[in-house]
Amino acid sequence: DSNNEREVAIPRNATVTLRFEGDGKLSGRSGVNNYAGIFRMEPNGGITIKLTTSTQMAGPRELMDFENKYLDQLVRAERIRVTPNRIVLEGGMMSMEFEIPGG
Repeated sequence: DSNNEREVAIPRNATVTLRFEGDGKLSGRSGVNNYAGIFRMEPNGGITIKLTTSTQMAGPRELMDFENKYLDQLVRAERIRVTPNRIVLEGGMMSMEFEIPGG
């Protein structure tokens, strides 16, 4: 249902990162906490992401709400597109864009 599509802005005081390692591991910062996990890429652009750990710090409600939404959507990614300056994760009605530093 396209009525459920909406853009979620990263709160101004949040830092969100995602780092893919060559050994199938990933890590990043989700606003308040650091997280880590594993991923598997498919030749057709498919991707599976599983989170394995996260720090458990508390923060302002706005950041905690954003963080929960971000991590929930991250594991729903089904496809990945990489351009010279962006990584785009997509799944269902979800799409997340990450800027590649120096890209």
